[in-house]
Amino acid sequence: MKKLLIILTAAISLVAMGSQSPEKLPQHPQAQSELSETHTISHIEATSLLTSVESKVREAAVKVYTPGGGHGSGGLIKYKGLQLILTAHHVTDGPLGQMYFVSAPGEAHRAILIYKDPLHDIALLWLPNEFEFYDPIKWRVSKKIAPIGHDITYSGYPSWHNLMSFRGHVAGYEV
Repeated sequence: MKKLLIILTAAISLVAMGSQSPEKLPQHPQAQSELSETHTISHIEATSLLTSVESKVREAAVKVYTPGGGHGSGGLIKYKGLQLILTAHHVTDGPLGQMYFVSAPGEAHRAILIYKDPLHDIALLWLPNEFEFYDPIKWRVSKKIAPIGHDITYSGYPSWHNLMSFRGHVAGYEV
């Protein structure tokens, strides 16, 4: 299971990696207000210094809304023809089958919790209706472990911030 966690983390970080209108989705006040906002920051300016892999990771970042009114981050992935959201268990700590609200600028969907692992803090959400305007990162299962020092990229919505992207390096592994 530790290898799975490492593989999942590495893949979402390293691999370049049906829609409904927001009015028809469950009402989540924070998500609804964000969908109605005009995004004035130029996407080209915000990503002009990113590599193609970093841009793909950034474009696959989504916000996952919790039933309690908070939110977390997730990555939009494609695996065996399914659009899924890879996120943290602490974001989606409800029972399997619970519905969550997921959004990216201008688009929102319902997602269903289909897998959770509290020990490794990982969860998967399934999107019955796929994102139309965002490309998921293709999920490629690999047995290779990224070496210490390998470059990684993460994009998400930490705390109250808008979308942020971070560069880093693999620093070590827990056994």
